[in-house]
Amino acid sequence: MKGDSVEPNGDDLDLDDMLADMAAPSTPAERAAVRRQAQALLDAVQHGATVDRGSAPQGASPAAVVGHDTFDGTLFPAFDPLKLQTRVADTTDGGITQLVIASGGAGMTAVTLGAGVAKIKERYLAISDGAAVLDPGEPHAAIISALLAAKPKSTALCDLVGEPDLDLPLPHAAAVMAFLEAYPRFWGVLTGKCRVAFRSSRADGRGGGLYEADTIHLSGMIATPPGVFIRLLVHETGHATFEPTLLADRPMPPELTRGEVAGLPAKYDPLPPGRAEHLVLAQHGRDLRRVHDYWNLMSLDAKAFYHAWLTLRRHRDRLLGLELWRDPKGNRLDGDQRQKYQAGSFSEFCAEVFMQYAIGDLHPYLVALLRDATVEPEVKVAWRNAWHVLDQVAAPILGPRAG
Repeated sequence: MKGDSVEPNGDDLDLDDMLADMAAPSTPAERAAVRRQAQALLDAVQHGATVDRGSAPQGASPAAVVGHDTFDGTLFPAFDPLKLQTRVADTTDGGITQLVIASGGAGMTAVTLGAGVAKIKERYLAISDGAAVLDPGEPHAAIISALLAAKPKSTALCDLVGEPDLDLPLPHAAAVMAFLEAYPRFWGVLTGKCRVAFRSSRADGRGGGLYEADTIHLSGMIATPPGVFIRLLVHETGHATFEPTLLADRPMPPELTRGEVAGLPAKYDPLPPGRAEHLVLAQHGRDLRRVHDYWNLMSLDAKAFYHAWLTLRRHRDRLLGLELWRDPKGNRLDGDQRQKYQAGSFSEFCAEVFMQYAIGDLHPYLVALLRDATVEPEVKVAWRNAWHVLDQVAAPILGPRAG
């Protein structure tokens, strides 16, 4: 569906004529016309922001596709991969470390982790090679069992991406396959849009994930828990699928992406008249028309999602901020950082909320939020509208969830 159009202010129709003579200095009337054009854009963007579509999560919250396993950051001081007093030598060490963290520490500390990982690795390799049998009552049987169960998942992922030598920690591979098995149609949708490059250094300083030039780059986050890894991956799939679908494959102007429209009218306060200012003013007029034209062509769903973001970025603490450990350059991805990240860019809000919806984190969060009498009414409206759009746009992209 095409977005509803907004009729331009009659005064703005003459703007191009007023600015046509580039040699003449600007006039107060021309500057006023640009300010009116900026205000018309702001009015168009804000119109309908308080409309409540009345949608909300229904039924019992399904279990997350993969658990969120970093205990809200409480284990980070003990198991920050940059500070561990052990060397994670390979992906097997990394996978064991991930499962230790995901299990709550397994009785280890940063000091004892090295020795503990070595013992688990030795036992796992013996059982994996058939030289020993797993005793369900032995120490760390759950970690060894998880590694054994992940081996065929790793093979399946290698076959799926066409990289037989792809060396991912086994828990990472298992998490990816768990997501793709939950949404059997999604891999075909995703690969129709882009490719996925695992263990790519392109994303090392970008939170561990980067969508660029039709490629999703995932860093080799060797000691990052699997629940975090899959969330970083699905975030990037939101950039590749949900965001372009919502925006009809039309890249959003930066003024809208960064939420700068509210400041545009004040930006065009009168400057000292003169030819240079006239040229700048003419460019401002063209930029405003470009942004306004883009807004007019946005679908109703896209506008509703954007309105939801404008409200939620003003109430940043009402965004769902998940603990996502850290990236390979040591940038801390805690809950507060993730809230700031979503508030700062509509693009990142699209990707992060798509991830939360797809994984299953958002459903219970919104059930609790919408029942909370202390939550601001406009925040509830924003989240209901966002959920409505996710049901309309994100759900068909993901396809039915298995089970």
